[in-house]
Amino acid sequence: MDAFVRRLVAAAAVLTTVTAVASCATVPPCPAKGGRSWRELTTEHFVLRTDLDQDDAVRVLRTLEETRSAMLIGVWPNFEIQAQSTPVFALDSTAELTSYTGPLSSAKHQYAPPFPAFILVPDRGAGTTVKHELAHQLGLQVLAAQPPWFSEGIATFLQTIHPDSQDDARMVIGDADPDLYRLFRYAAPTSLDELLGKMPDSPIERARFYATSWVLVHYLYNHRPEQLRDFERRLGRLQPAPAAFRAAFPDLAQKNHAALIPFLLEGVGGHADLNQGDQIHPTAAGHKIVAENVWRVLALLLKKEGS
Repeated sequence: MDAFVRRLVAAAAVLTTVTAVASCATVPPCPAKGGRSWRELTTEHFVLRTDLDQDDAVRVLRTLEETRSAMLIGVWPNFEIQAQSTPVFALDSTAELTSYTGPLSSAKHQYAPPFPAFILVPDRGAGTTVKHELAHQLGLQVLAAQPPWFSEGIATFLQTIHPDSQDDARMVIGDADPDLYRLFRYAAPTSLDELLGKMPDSPIERARFYATSWVLVHYLYNHRPEQLRDFERRLGRLQPAPAAFRAAFPDLAQKNHAALIPFLLEGVGGHADLNQGDQIHPTAAGHKIVAENVWRVLALLLKKEGS
């Protein structure tokens, strides 16, 4: 087993202990009680609130602006992005961030309407984490409805974006992530039917989900760009993600024997009486309809297996 995968398994084994220790962490003190001073800096597209010093804060803003421009030019040149200032909180350390988010979050893009979205990043904000969360923010402005595999795949694909070492005016998009590649190769990729479902809860399964999503987006971006744009246009028209995938990539679904449920929430989504108070999670009656949607596909598969 590859050393990286062994480390991943070991990390998962002690996750409960880490969580218990981290839960004892306290929120850092405010400046009036001896904590670091905070400052606010503003650019055309971001409002940064931070306890970093002035030079590091400026560096974070420069990274954000340069990365935003590169992502829009390189990945979404034909989409209009509404002009808005995204709030960003850059904290002095990862320990300070996890006192708010818990031990599993190295950064966070928070989007909970009607409240404005914001980005929460640790340290100096120049690494992959801030780029990953920024990709989520821009991606949601381009496509408000995204399946989890596409959302995480495109964010992971874009998190390695960096200036060209030979030309500072150019940005490099899509560099391979060695850790994700080793995980994809040695820990077994997520199957297509699992990938098109919900985000896994298990840390190891989630890591496999991220790695497989990244590989799929990397492949589509480099080898099937027209089909990928067609998929994005279908999502933009609010076509259900499984149906959009089947229409844009019919051969992939067929080769991998993936049974695609046209729309899991058919007959439930948008019906207030079939959803709980958050209007996201179905009620018992709504879950019954969801189960019937799944059964229609499973029944066909079982019939084929028995014939």
